[in-house]
Amino acid sequence: MLASGISVMILAGIYTTAVPLLWTVSSRFFPDSTPRFKYLTIALAALGTVIGLVLPFSQMVNIVYVINGYVGVLLLVLMLVKTGTRLVRREKL
Repeated sequence: MLASGISVMILAGIYTTAVPLLWTVSSRFFPDSTPRFKYLTIALAALGTVIGLVLPFSQMVNIVYVINGYVGVLLLVLMLVKTGTRLVRREKL
């Protein structure tokens, strides 16, 4: 009984994390409640499900962490370049 309750809590946690992230990505491309928004959301959910079923979890974590690292370094470089150009032009930060 306790294991079933914990399983439901874990699934609810995954759902409440995944759905807002999926909505955010879909809403960047199409307005809410349009057919294109719904099709994109369904396609992304299906793609995520297939990737989650095919790729082992440890491999998926390795891929995601590497991509996050590269995106973080790129963001840091872009922020430093922007700050440097502002300082050179003597603009307010």
